Amino acid sequence: MSTQRYNSACESKTSKKRKKKRNDPSQLALDSFDAFEPFINVFDCGGAWNGPYHLITKEDWELYRRRKAGETNLRYPDGTKFNAYLHVVSNIFSPKHVHKHMEEGDTSYYTSGKNGLGLLYLDIDAHHEWQADEQWAKNVLKKLFPFGYYRASGRGQNGYLKVRYTSIAEFNRIAKSLEQQLKLLFLHLGILCDIEVKGTITHKGKSGSLAKLPFNQCYPCHMRDETDHWNYPQLRLFKACPTVNLRRVENIIGRLQPRLDDEKIQQFQELKTELASKLEKTEDIPVLVPTKPASPSLADVGGLATHNKVMVAKATTTLNLKPPTGGKGVADEGNAFSRNQKVLLPFLREFYKKHRQFPDATDALTYLRDNRLFSGQWEDREYRRAKRVEQILAYTEQTFDPDMLGNENSPTLSLSLGRFSWWVRQQFGAGIKAKVVDLCQFDPVSMTAPVKEVFVPAQFIETFMEVADVCLNSDPLDNKAVPTNRIKKLWTMVENGAAWNQRYFQIVRDRLDRMGVIRIIDRRHHEGKAWRWVAGSEFPADSWKEHQQRYEEKILKGEAQELCLVKNKLENNKVHNTLYQIRSGFQAVSPLEPAVRPPPT
Repeated sequence: MSTQRYNSACESKTSKKRKKKRNDPSQLALDSFDAFEPFINVFDCGGAWNGPYHLITKEDWELYRRRKAGETNLRYPDGTKFNAYLHVVSNIFSPKHVHKHMEEGDTSYYTSGKNGLGLLYLDIDAHHEWQADEQWAKNVLKKLFPFGYYRASGRGQNGYLKVRYTSIAEFNRIAKSLEQQLKLLFLHLGILCDIEVKGTITHKGKSGSLAKLPFNQCYPCHMRDETDHWNYPQLRLFKACPTVNLRRVENIIGRLQPRLDDEKIQQFQELKTELASKLEKTEDIPVLVPTKPASPSLADVGGLATHNKVMVAKATTTLNLKPPTGGKGVADEGNAFSRNQKVLLPFLREFYKKHRQFPDATDALTYLRDNRLFSGQWEDREYRRAKRVEQILAYTEQTFDPDMLGNENSPTLSLSLGRFSWWVRQQFGAGIKAKVVDLCQFDPVSMTAPVKEVFVPAQFIETFMEVADVCLNSDPLDNKAVPTNRIKKLWTMVENGAAWNQRYFQIVRDRLDRMGVIRIIDRRHHEGKAWRWVAGSEFPADSWKEHQQRYEEKILKGEAQELCLVKNKLENNKVHNTLYQIRSGFQAVSPLEPAVRPPPT
């Protein structure tokens, strides 16, 4: 009699591929989860709600074990009914949590894994305005731990050390010792920022400290640096960091201890405490932080550098942030020159297209007079105006290139969706979720505005990529400018493209800029001046057919094994009946036995 193994994952009744749902994890989420999974405990991760918390508590695990033992109608002390899937299974960390972290801003946390690999989290906190030396603090950590991965955070800097250990108790002990020594080092060097070490392991009934995962993608468009947004370049940097033995970290902090000056530490601790207490009473205390080296030497880190003093003084004056008031400025000669130059440039182009020759001063003055593009009376300072127009024409003629002008015989542009479908599907799935401030409902009394959640569909992102491809590869003025009017004109030419939406456009533009797909090199904008873009290192250059062909070649060569492993992990997350066989994963493991080398022959 043949038996068939039960699998909770239902089989499809059709051979067609399942349609990707809106909340399915993106390819970046899948790859990111695969890179971090060996170093974290997926059964003991955390979320954020007024601070980090463990997704699965000890009480949840106890009720879960009783449920597996056969008990029914289990309830929490407050009377809430226990649900095994909602309270335990769905909170086991998976790619969907990474996707929510990236797309919806749901910050996720981790504790290190119990199978010999861990991830130490170095958290540089700059929560106060007077803690203005976070970059120097990060440089110190880079000098101490060059094998770590570092990136910017919302209020400070973060570091991640991939380590290999043999004892959970030893891992937690060294993490605590590392935090103590780094705090003393920061005080010795006169660093105002705070430092914490998190990401320890839950052991013997004591929960591990939760550390933040680096998957944030919701920072403002003005980036603090290139690391404040999670993307494929940052993922590659993390994967390239080596995994070191925990004893190496212990040796580094051991060498620091005898070089620290207790007197300096005590003096700076008192000064820092005094500074914090004063700032609680007044906000008008400037902190003059001395200039620090961009990359400290090993002697500086070891405590041989001269002690940096921080001078704190009460402000005698405050900065005036009000805009200047006064005259209109239209009579200023420099403003008149710029104003005439802006309005004459379109006239010069159209005049040359029509007459195939450059206009003279009389033609330009007639254009200004007939269109009333002047201030005051025409007779006022007429001589100066004529002289100014002659100078503008002479200056423009030196750089005027008739070949850059379009003509009626120029080939027509045909745009349609399809080339970037594969790329958008891998990067964003069904679309992008973002939170935006609704300025239309701004309350001037409370100085606040509601935050709305916006979903940008994949079709809009595809249309954006088609238009961006044209703008970045065709630069008529050779100045890298990408004016919005040109984008809107090209947008209407995309066959089956999404409708134009200014808010969606800004969300996609800023997201792609942070991902390195496009790179905005100049954000200054005013009349006659547009933002300047260039193609980023992550801009997809291949068509869908070329990408599919390379994918099939990888399969033939046997290089798709990693993709199969990711698929199996996703399927295992759905087959939750395997939890019967992994009770040992919820308990502390014994120290790993070191490998024994055979005797020489």
